Amino acid sequence: MSTQALERPSPARPPPWMQGPLAAAPGVRRLTLDGREALFCERRQQLFELPPGLASLFDELASARKEADAAAEQARAWVEGGWLAPRTLFERLAGTRGEVLPLRIGALQARVELRADRGDCIGPMLREVFGQFRAAVGADAVRLDVVGLGGAWFVLGEQVPIRVLSAAQVTPEIKAMLTTELCRRTGGGGLLLHAAMLERDGRALLLAGGPGAGKSTLSVALATSGFGYLSDDVVAVTPEGDFCGLAFSPALKPGAWPLVDSRIPAIPALAIHRRADGRAVRYLPLGAMARGAAAAPAMAVLLDRCEGAAAALQPLDPLSALTEVLASAFSGEHRLRGETLALIAERFAAMTCARLVYSDLDEAVALLLAHFAA
Repeated sequence: MSTQALERPSPARPPPWMQGPLAAAPGVRRLTLDGREALFCERRQQLFELPPGLASLFDELASARKEADAAAEQARAWVEGGWLAPRTLFERLAGTRGEVLPLRIGALQARVELRADRGDCIGPMLREVFGQFRAAVGADAVRLDVVGLGGAWFVLGEQVPIRVLSAAQVTPEIKAMLTTELCRRTGGGGLLLHAAMLERDGRALLLAGGPGAGKSTLSVALATSGFGYLSDDVVAVTPEGDFCGLAFSPALKPGAWPLVDSRIPAIPALAIHRRADGRAVRYLPLGAMARGAAAAPAMAVLLDRCEGAAAALQPLDPLSALTEVLASAFSGEHRLRGETLALIAERFAAMTCARLVYSDLDEAVALLLAHFAA
């Protein structure tokens, strides 16, 4: 749990979604400790001290005794921080249900409910990026809400406001929330690997590497060169030691766009989205690539992108490969069970393990194609 001070923000003109009464967001509590005022957010497990004079302002805004535009700077900061929310947001949530997108992603069942104005682009965007996971879900599915309000978008988890977003930020935020929920529900001996997975001739290829190693870019290049796409980012491992790629739409950052535009001519026309870290991404439609069939990994490749290096596969022992891959693994139990590790170790012992040092994308693709053709 973090403890910080709330600073008064710089002046800003109140946006349309703040033109009305506010309310305290669900799970937010006001506290007084020995004469000092604070706010607590149950969802984020954060405790913020209220600077002198702001406690009464928060109370007036939260009880609608004061309109947001009467204290626009501070009110906007509290809304964007998830402490306050427009009352019209909850009225819209209580109204007619909008479009529902039911999703099954590995161990996760989720239901994304969209309330948007007619003709808005958010619905088509979400269907394009997540539609491959569409399936019936149970009553206990995780609920995520996306609500358009006065030119902004509010994303809520289990009806608790998470963030205020622009249209370009909605899809990356939903993906991040789905991934977080997926991690929480991956247990029972299973785990998630931060890796890509492709398939060719009934044999799967596992690609691992840190941020910037080129997993997504290489995955797209391989999936347009004879491999079948299974995943560019998340691979689930079952308690039985089986590997399953979770086929999120590949998210490519600007540096990758010119590298694959000859393979995916539609790239320049795709919408540009904005992640929470400020990075721009484009999501590639899965229809632009060949899809792979479920298969056991025959090869594990750790990526090492090195400027100017000729593409080369350097042999790697299974233990070293497994150690590096597990460094970014995650389980909802926050631990790896011994029996699961033993099964994964058996799989790695049967794989060809290598480190791919490369700079040129086409050289890397040709090298891996040649290896699988041998």
